[in-house]
Amino acid sequence: MFSSFVIKDVGLFILTNMLSLIGLSVIFTFISFIVVKVQGKSALLPLLAFPLLVPILSLCVRLSSISAGLIMDTQYEMDLLLLLGVDMIAIALSLLLIRYLWQS
Repeated sequence: MFSSFVIKDVGLFILTNMLSLIGLSVIFTFISFIVVKVQGKSALLPLLAFPLLVPILSLCVRLSSISAGLIMDTQYEMDLLLLLGVDMIAIALSLLLIRYLWQS
């Protein structure tokens, strides 16, 4: 919006951003809850979150570059499914583990 860089596939770009935002928000929320429950320092948050964020960020960069036309790839559906799968795993694990953390 603020640069002269043109997105060629706007639908893919919006879908990638929405899936990435969902994954990032779920992971950061859950890791923040863990840090608060163990009464840790705030420096613990990036250390716990970084290994979980790497797959989301790498898929987001790849899909964003495909939508911008920097990489010519017509088989990006698998990357979208991987991003959706990572989001679903993060949501499922946070829903399963939140009960145990809430009780303790």
